[in-house]
Amino acid sequence: MSTWTIYPNPVKDILNLEGLDNIEGYAIYDITGRKIDQFTNNIKKIDVSHLTNGLYLLEVNTNNGQVSKKFIKN
Repeated sequence: MSTWTIYPNPVKDILNLEGLDNIEGYAIYDITGRKIDQFTNNIKKIDVSHLTNGLYLLEVNTNNGQVSKKFIKN
């Protein structure tokens, strides 16, 4: 899998994905593993303004498999 990044991290409103192609969807989990959000579309900007402050896991599904990164919502 190619190198990819999310920014800004910490994030306030919009989380940007860079370096991923063929996104099939994504899910956001809180620190306890509870699924907070899930979408099945190819977007590279995710609105996280509705999330409370804390640590989250972004899981992205692509046609090459699944990748994930942690991010902080401020």
